[in-house]
This record gives sequence, C-alpha cells and structure tokens, in this order.
Amino acid sequence: MDRAKAMMALAVFVLCSGGVQAQRHKLGPTERIRYDNDTMLCPRGEWRLVFEDDFDGGCVDTGRWQLRPWGYGSYGNVQEYNTMDNIEVRDGMLRIAVRREDRKARAVFWQDDTVRQPDGVANLRDFHYTASSLWTRQKFGYGRFEARIRIPKGRGLFPAFWLFGDNPWNEIDIFEFWNNSSRRYDARQSASLLHATVHYDYDGDRQTNMVHTEHRGVDYADDFHVFALEWTAERIAWYVDGELIRVYYSHYRRLGRRPSGCLLERGRLYRRSLIYPRDPMQLILNVAVQSGVDAPDADTKLPAAMEVDWVRVYAATP
Repeated sequence: MDRAKAMMALAVFVLCSGGVQAQRHKLGPTERIRYDNDTMLCPRGEWRLVFEDDFDGGCVDTGRWQLRPWGYGSYGNVQEYNTMDNIEVRDGMLRIAVRREDRKARAVFWQDDTVRQPDGVANLRDFHYTASSLWTRQKFGYGRFEARIRIPKGRGLFPAFWLFGDNPWNEIDIFEFWNNSSRRYDARQSASLLHATVHYDYDGDRQTNMVHTEHRGVDYADDFHVFALEWTAERIAWYVDGELIRVYYSHYRRLGRRPSGCLLERGRLYRRSLIYPRDPMQLILNVAVQSGVDAPDADTKLPAAMEVDWVRVYAATP
C-alpha cells in the first residue's frame, strides 16, 4: 500500500471510530475562555511529508540528527551516559544500544566538573551504563509523527519516542516504557504497558505540569510496531498499528467533558486545557537506564537495543 492510500485508510479509520474516541480522553486542568472571532482548530488539507529517514546509509545523518552527549537526566530517575558509540545504522535499521560499562564524564557537559547537580553529586561523575539519545536538529509544529520500532525489554530499560521543546517546557511522549517500583516487576507486563504523557509549563514556573495515561497492549518487544501521534490545535491522538489508543483535547464545551470540535464560535464560552503544548518541538529517540530500585539487575540482558526501521513527520496543512 502506498503512502497516499495508507493515509486515506487512516482517515477512514478515524471517521469510523469516532464513537470510540469520545471514551478515550482524559481531562486535565482547564480555564474558561471566550474568543472574539470564530476560530478553526483542525487542519483543512492533507498531511504533507516534511521529514523522513529510512536509515539506508551506514551512519546517522548528522545533518538531520544530533546527539545529546551527556548524562541526560542523571540527577533524576535515570543514570546512563549518552554517547555516539551506542548508535549503529546497518541493514536499513537504526539501533540504539544500552551497555553495562564504566564511563567518567560530566553529567551536564557545559557545566564545570565541580558544579553540584540537584542530586547533590558533582557534575563530573562515574557512570556505569551507556546509551544514546538522538534529537532532530529541526523543530516541528503541529503534525503527524510516526516510526516503526521494536523496543528492548528488561528491568531498568527505558525506551522512549517523544517530542520536546523548552522555554516554556513542552513535551509529548509518543511512548515511554519504564518500570514502576510500586509494582512487582514482570518483563512482559512492563513491555506491554505504554505510557503516553503530555507536559506543559502553563504557569511559567519552569516546572513541568503533566497529564498521564497508560495503555495496556501486546508485548511490544516481541516485534516491530508503528507508533504514531497526531498533534493539532484541536487534539493530540496516539495510535499503535493504526489503532487509536488515546485522545487529549485542547478545548471543551462549557459544561461537562464534551470536546469542542474543530470550530470555536465567537463569543461562546469554552474550557481550554492548560496542559497543552503549542510550541515547536524536536523529535527524540532514546533508551535511558532507570536508577534506584528500578535499576537493571542481574537478570537484565545487556547489551540491548531499540531498533528503528524508519521515521516520518508530516506537517498539518492549515
């Protein structure tokens, strides 16, 4: 099936599954708002391909991607050091590996060695795991983002496919798979529990505000799956293999939890989602390593890798 037919089939699926969508949204904090003019939230045209990587070469295209070479999040709930050594492009596939190896490096490369990070540890520190984090050089606004991926499986492994922008903090997690210390670890259950989260610093305090949803599916480490996200001014929708798994809306009718639809009518009162990203973001592929009680154990098979067959981004036509 060519791309045009695939997109048409997806559109038909969305129209046919409208009754299901209404049951799959989660309402975060809102504010009341009126608009002075009629406002159209939905794109009117077709999706237009603006970014594509099939990983057909022998290396990462550094004109499209950049590595974030530091201990990303090392002062939070993850502990890996990111390096280009853990990236491989071969046989039309990108592999992002996690290895158990020692590395002495700065957690935040642009700060001095002795600077104390929020966890109280000096910036120059010992890492015991390496991984990698690839970010597109380009930022994208509203659009459709999709990739065909097989995730790794094992306690402490934290694969993610997401969008991020700062100032203010914007983030949409297309998927994350991580262990939750409040639950007894089960490899298959962990690899089937997809976390889909929206973050937005709506109050400007430089802290993330979030609305989180879990989706229980198949064991996503067993095979490749197509993960997709559609982000417009009207809604954010998550899909796995063409199936809608979650919808989050930007506006609701004044009463109840009914989404507003595409048209906001002049003078009518609506409720607007406060945690709703609106600014351009970079697309990210990475595998992190959790810390603390959720860290890898003796049963975690390393090295492990997230495999990415292809990535595509479509712009939303006004």
